[in-house]
This record gives sequence, structure tokens and C-alpha cells, in this order.
Amino acid sequence: MTFLSPLRLLLLLVLFILAVAYLWMRQRRQESAVRFASTEMLANVVPPAPWHKKHLPATLVMLALTLGMFGFARPATTIKVPTEKATLIMAIDVSLSMQADDVNPTRFDAAKEAAKVFAESLPDTIDLGLVSFAGTAALEVTPTDDHSDVIAAIDQLQLAEATAVGDAILLGIRAAQSNGFADTDEDVPASIVILSDGETTVGTLESAAIDQAIEADIAVSTISFGTEDGSILMTDPNFPQLGEVLTPVPVAEDNLQTIAEETGGTFFRAESASELDEIYTNVGLAVGFEDEEQEVGDWFALATVCLMACASGLSLLWSQKLI
Repeated sequence: MTFLSPLRLLLLLVLFILAVAYLWMRQRRQESAVRFASTEMLANVVPPAPWHKKHLPATLVMLALTLGMFGFARPATTIKVPTEKATLIMAIDVSLSMQADDVNPTRFDAAKEAAKVFAESLPDTIDLGLVSFAGTAALEVTPTDDHSDVIAAIDQLQLAEATAVGDAILLGIRAAQSNGFADTDEDVPASIVILSDGETTVGTLESAAIDQAIEADIAVSTISFGTEDGSILMTDPNFPQLGEVLTPVPVAEDNLQTIAEETGGTFFRAESASELDEIYTNVGLAVGFEDEEQEVGDWFALATVCLMACASGLSLLWSQKLI
């Protein structure tokens, strides 16, 4: 919690002075009573009141005033509110390693299904674009609020050789930047989500793509999809005479985590289709909402009124005085 007018908290010094004055006056009153009557006689004539009857109403008043001062300083908390407009580029790895079946039914099929569910769940305020990448990156769908176009394009994705993560980031940046408001100078918040199981083998270096994303102020979140046990049948180009052999394709994570951390995105790890669904839900929350400070002084005002009412009620009950 923060305070939008923190200097007003200096008024708490007044409450401190009042508390000291209250204690001093209580002490003076006791000394005055003792001066005119012996302690033994005073105890017989006026039985001492329990502590809570003497001090609880005043304590509640001081607490109420303290909360009132906090409210006067305009307390605020950070909440998530829907963004009015945002652009999200979803980049899906279509390299051959995505046909590994360590994720049921395959990494590729599970990724497509989760991506389609994700596209369906996004609000219309999010313009969604689709990039596929293997040896090169291709813009399958320019950012649009008609997410059915993206869903249809996901169904048409085909696997190919190699992995160009860097090229996918650069293409995503260009696609996001081209999606500004046509009739205004207002920038549209943009982000990129990369789903991949490997690291760059061809094309633009990931470090160069990271620099471009930082310069464009576009966060790149990454999802590492698959397990260490993934494998596929493929022909080794150096030994084609051997035909297709079982080739390990363990998931890569370090490079994807670096991309996310350095661009201000978030790194996710998914080893199953269900985890991927959950991750996409979190990604949707991140791109569909933004942090905003909201004043909560009303709650402090309500607490102040309630405490003052309690203090007044107890004072009337125990001493027939309002306070």
C-alpha cells in the first residue's frame, strides 16, 4: 500500500500529543483525588473502575483518529484493470522436434490445441497476431481482434526443419509496431509470447533479437514446452544410409529464460498439455490487464466511523457520557 499524499501523515504527531495529554490528565486527576482523601477511604467510597471501562473508549477514539489520518493521506493499492487496447503476438515453434510424443499426443498437437483455447479466451480488446517459425519465421496472421482468423491459421501449421527463435522475435516486433492506432499518435501496449522446445539453430542471434525487443520496449514472454526425454525419428543428413533413427530432442530452457528475463517478460515451463493450458491462462491475464493504483480511503473512513460509534456506545453504557 502507498499513500498519494504522504506528507499528511505528519498530522499523526497531533494524535501523539493528544495521547500524551490524555495520560497526563488521567495522572493529574488521580493525584488530585488522593490529595483530598486517603487512599483507603477513596477506595471504599469510590470503588476503582476496571481498566477497560476507564480506557477502552479513549483507546478506540485514538485508533479511529489514527485510521482517519491514514485515510486523509489518500492510501492507494495496486489492482489489475483491463487494458483498453493491447497487441499480442503469439509465436509457435514448428520445428521437427515438436513432433516428439513426450507430451500427449505430441508437443505440436498439444501446443496447437492450447493456443486455440487461449485465442478463444482473449477479450476483443486484445489484437492477436500469429507467427510460426522453424528455419525461417512467417507472419501467419497480422494482429486482429477477430481471433477466429488466428484459430483457423493454427490448424494449418506444418512442421519444418531448424529453429529460428531470433527471427521470430524480430518479426513479432515488426508486427506489433505496425498495429498502432491509425488515426492517433497513441502507442498500443504490445508483448510477444514465444512457445518453443529448442534454441536458435539458424537465423538472427537471440542476443540481437533481445536488444531489438528492449529498444522497442516490447516484453517477450517465453514458454519452454516438453521434457528432457523427448525423441523423434529422423534421418541424419551425415549418414542418410542409416535411414530414420531415434534421436533425442530434450527441451531447451536456458535460452528461453534469458530472453524473458532480459526483455521484461515472464518465463514459463510446461511439461504437459494441462500445464500449457494453465500457463496460457496466466499469459492472458498478464496481457489483458495492467496495474493501476486505486485509492482505498473509503475503507479507512468506514473503519473510522465504526470505531467512533463503538467508543461512543461503550462510553454511554459505562459512564453515561457520549465520549
